[in-house]
Amino acid sequence: MLQTFARANAAAAADPAAGPTAADARRVDGALLAVGCLAPLLKHKKPYKEQLGPIMATYVMPCFASPHGHLRSKAVWVSGVFCDTSFPDGTNRGATYMAFFEAVVR
Repeated sequence: MLQTFARANAAAAADPAAGPTAADARRVDGALLAVGCLAPLLKHKKPYKEQLGPIMATYVMPCFASPHGHLRSKAVWVSGVFCDTSFPDGTNRGATYMAFFEAVVR
């Protein structure tokens, strides 16, 4: 069931920067909200925990540059929800961490 939900959210967030339309931005906002709310489950289930790093890099990080303020805010919230998570692929270290940091500071 969670896999079906994850596929639906991936389809909604296919354009992480949420293009020019407000409807696209609302869909991405909903997908980010769902991922953030499911954080306790996603952090502890092995098949999902391994995918968190790529999800953050692919879908959350581009939202920091979105023209929609609520997406930038949601990206900060989702990043905060997962800030204590150590990703197996090292996504929370090095260049990716610096990209998150620079996007928030700007």
